[in-house]
Amino acid sequence: MPDKHPSLVALGAAIRERRKAAGFAQEVFAVKAGIDRSYYGYIERGSHAISVLVLLQIAQALDVDACELLDQAKQAYPAAKAGKKAEPGDTDGTP
Repeated sequence: MPDKHPSLVALGAAIRERRKAAGFAQEVFAVKAGIDRSYYGYIERGSHAISVLVLLQIAQALDVDACELLDQAKQAYPAAKAGKKAEPGDTDGTP
């Protein structure tokens, strides 16, 4: 199995963080967003690339703009690429 792309890992983490902050269990949120439960799990783990349509469905279910999710992922991307968890305010990915 190929390695997960860091940008997908970062996007999945941003989506997961927003979902948890909104108080949704993963399965309940997947139903709300109209996405298969298993596929949604892959998205949060960064295992699958997603279409713009799916990103928009997720953003709508979270009541956020899709750009917010992408911006959050962009900030975490250097850390994901380096293989570490991003800390709040950490935008360069350095330890």
